[in-house]
Amino acid sequence: MQYPAIERSLHLLSVLYNTDVETIGRLSIGERDARLIKFREWIFGANLMNVSHCPKCKTSVEWETDIRDILLQSVETEATVKTLHLEEEGYQVAFRLPNSFDIIEVLNNKQLDYDPVRLLSRCVLNIQHENNIKVAELPTQLIIKMEALMSEADPLADITMVLNCPECNHQWHSTFNILNYLWLEIDNWAKKLLREVASLARAFGWSERDILNLSYCRRRMYLDLIN
Repeated sequence: MQYPAIERSLHLLSVLYNTDVETIGRLSIGERDARLIKFREWIFGANLMNVSHCPKCKTSVEWETDIRDILLQSVETEATVKTLHLEEEGYQVAFRLPNSFDIIEVLNNKQLDYDPVRLLSRCVLNIQHENNIKVAELPTQLIIKMEALMSEADPLADITMVLNCPECNHQWHSTFNILNYLWLEIDNWAKKLLREVASLARAFGWSERDILNLSYCRRRMYLDLIN
């Protein structure tokens, strides 16, 4: 489920960037994910192994991606909230990009799933117009342009890959979610490490602390001796 992954990621980034969860949570989705992508590269390297299934013939499709190819925006040193402006047709709108707290609110409030304007209302900071209006009363064309500005300003908020099935040649779009990808990798890495600790403890009678204090190379050498 994405909600726990969001919370874990905010706590992880708050430690990495020596700041509080509130500050990290108010970063845009793209700026948050740019930091997670950089962390993933530092821990596991630049190569991403991906698997998807063709929606037409169900063939399993595997491919590799260089993580640097999807890092479409730089990681800012300071965790700041950007304000966007749109002035058109007598409207002056100031708004921010969606953040993690907005997504958590969507997950907690299913009504927001069916009414995107209510989510947009969380991001609008100010509307200047001859009449006192609400976000829901903005012209549809203006809302579309606001969403386009958001996408342009925060490209990592929605990473989409174009895939082609080698069996039936069907082409489709697949969304890459660094939240799910990273925490699945961390979970698999933790389970692998526990298996290694158990094997070395059985073979040599060492404590968990002693085994974890070994360097990766030393641990691999001892594992090779018992395999």
